[in-house]
Amino acid sequence: MLRQALFAASLLACSTGICEPGETVSDPPPDDARPLFAAPTERDRVGRIVAPVMINGQGPFNLLVDTGANSTTVSGALARRLGLAYSADSQIIVNGVTGRALMPAASIDRLQAGALVLTNQRVPVIESNVMANADGILGVAALTDKQLIVDFRYNRVTLGYSQKLPPYFITVKAKRLPSGLLVAPAMVGRVRALAVIDTGAERTLGNRSLQTALKKAGRPITDVTVFGTTLDVSTGDLSAVQTIRMGEVRINNTHVAFGDFHVFDIWDLDDRPAIILGMDVIGRVDIFAIDFRRMEIGFRS
Repeated sequence: MLRQALFAASLLACSTGICEPGETVSDPPPDDARPLFAAPTERDRVGRIVAPVMINGQGPFNLLVDTGANSTTVSGALARRLGLAYSADSQIIVNGVTGRALMPAASIDRLQAGALVLTNQRVPVIESNVMANADGILGVAALTDKQLIVDFRYNRVTLGYSQKLPPYFITVKAKRLPSGLLVAPAMVGRVRALAVIDTGAERTLGNRSLQTALKKAGRPITDVTVFGTTLDVSTGDLSAVQTIRMGEVRINNTHVAFGDFHVFDIWDLDDRPAIILGMDVIGRVDIFAIDFRRMEIGFRS
């Protein structure tokens, strides 16, 4: 069979090995509920969302907006450009899609994306091809009272305070895992599954429990090699899935890479059918939104 390479950037990072969800922005919402952050976006070379971010007063730098990551990271090249000190003496445990590793940590005084300001951040420094041409990852999965909207029609990403989505959105109710990650019910073929919206993933990934439940999914089209934020590499089976449904949203003819991916174990999703919806699926809609406080996911086609 043929072999393909896939990239998935999602990660959990912590210094103690125990990661808990937490809001890094505590500013009260303004009276007029203006967005914290609204900026033009673009796609990286594998189709993921990239937004401009200022770090320590320099930039803007291009960071991947990752709804499956609870931590922001910077690339080694950017850390060196900013003169950030990092070494193996100060490390953070990073759990990525494909594995777990200790990564050197750097301290950032100020990270700014529009009105969204994070201060005194300790972030892992990642030397990985998974970021392609980006300078780092802007992890937003740990936000608890914000709303992210990505408009692919006008290439615009907005991060604001939680509020009811306009009526033209098709909304799906989600729930929050202990890690802080939001998951939503989905039907993959005829199998009930939990779905994660992951803008850091190039392609859609499924766990072995889902693959086993999809007994009529057919033979794999090809082998795939999946690269994550750590140096670990996973292999999987790429198969065609006829339909994926979330509420009234229906996605047809999707290729899903099935494998024993480390991230499903970290999220405690390895023993039940689960799927990570990557940019190959998310990018098919005109607009998508995640409201972290209301625990809702919205789509508009």
